[in-house]
Amino acid sequence: MKLKTKQAGIIESIRTRPEIDTYVLIGSVGTGKTAVVAHIGISLCYKYQETTWHAWRKNNSVSRKTLVRTYLRTLKQMNFVEGVDYKWRDRDMEIVFKHNNSIITFSEANRSIDKDLNKVKGIDATCNHIDEANELDGEMVEMIESRKGRNNEYGQPSLNFITMNPNSGWAKKKYYKPYRDGTLPENVAVIEFTIEDSWQSAIDIKRLMNRSKWWVQRFIKNNWDYADETGSILSSRWFDQNKIKDLSGIKGLKSAGVDVAIKRGGDKAVYTLWHGLTLLDIIIMKDNDEETDTDSLAELVIEINARNQVGYKNTAVDAVGNGAGVIGSGKKRGHDFFEYVSGASPMPNLTINEDKEEVFSTDYNMLRSQVIHAFALMMEAGTVKLYSECPYLTEFEEEAMEHGYTEDKKTLQIESKEKIKERTGASPDIFDAVIMGFLLQIVKQYKVEWAAPRFG
Repeated sequence: MKLKTKQAGIIESIRTRPEIDTYVLIGSVGTGKTAVVAHIGISLCYKYQETTWHAWRKNNSVSRKTLVRTYLRTLKQMNFVEGVDYKWRDRDMEIVFKHNNSIITFSEANRSIDKDLNKVKGIDATCNHIDEANELDGEMVEMIESRKGRNNEYGQPSLNFITMNPNSGWAKKKYYKPYRDGTLPENVAVIEFTIEDSWQSAIDIKRLMNRSKWWVQRFIKNNWDYADETGSILSSRWFDQNKIKDLSGIKGLKSAGVDVAIKRGGDKAVYTLWHGLTLLDIIIMKDNDEETDTDSLAELVIEINARNQVGYKNTAVDAVGNGAGVIGSGKKRGHDFFEYVSGASPMPNLTINEDKEEVFSTDYNMLRSQVIHAFALMMEAGTVKLYSECPYLTEFEEEAMEHGYTEDKKTLQIESKEKIKERTGASPDIFDAVIMGFLLQIVKQYKVEWAAPRFG
């Protein structure tokens, strides 16, 4: 594994600047921030016996799909052989180095599970890697940082590595602004990566540049203060203001949305869970590099529904393409899912409040545009809530805000899923699954009838 100049510079700093114990890596996507920290962790664990390296993510489910894969891929790139040099313990989410008992443990930094931080307080770590730290509770991050240096009996350095995008909140205040102002503590180093540090191909970088202007400014050009989100149907401010930590007051029916994909490629199969107008959970049933079949997906949806007590009639499944196969498999098993067709005619007299005072006067090109517009209006009004510990919230927000819109006289058209995939190289599968479950909340809660065809 050959490191680029900036990545190699971090390793050199560890050797020559012992006064620094916290490294914060920020900057452009695809520049190997997480991979270089994985490289450092693997190297330290291999060199020093009985090292305990903790790699943190907000949710274990997300960690398995992202962080774990990065570490296992980095081991392979460094020519480590599973079964010879290390053992992967899937159940415990641990990488164990056979020759010296050093361990890389993938840990969950979920405040809803560890409200009083007692689990974190019980950790004795040699070093920590806190990945996507901006998604975490700030108090939890501080507690994690304090747990390093507690198992360093064989000469290992005591270090914290933080990888993040300093969009807002505590992360921007604690690290990014002091970095820009030149007021960082002496023990902290911020390393800012630019697109020039990327390991990606020119084709991949060009595709990234096709994304929305606000996204390119923030995540490619590191302009974290860029505020112009013109053209997006949603605002990042609404996502921040509508997050909640306390679920004690939520009520209403439970609904689910399922976006279907079965083949290996750029699409995911996603399950989303709503309780009333609060988005509770996002589950990636099949990632873009995996393959499955419609029977397996149907069985998985039924299993998740049973676990969360969601009725099959309150489960919206994409009825186009492979989704029709999942619906058919569900029927064979006695589960007649709600059939969602994004290109169907809009619903007449759709309201978004209980008094039915606000009725949509806008016409839409299809049902998907209407539902997304309703979601945007309710996000702006603060009616929709997002559980702060829900997995994949960042990915959901990015997909949602990629949706532009156009108006032709009285007709509102949201940018199609196909155009977004063509422009960005990624399908907004998480967002589509979210709005499917959201649609059922509107239909069930406000007693709106299913649409009669209005557009030929």
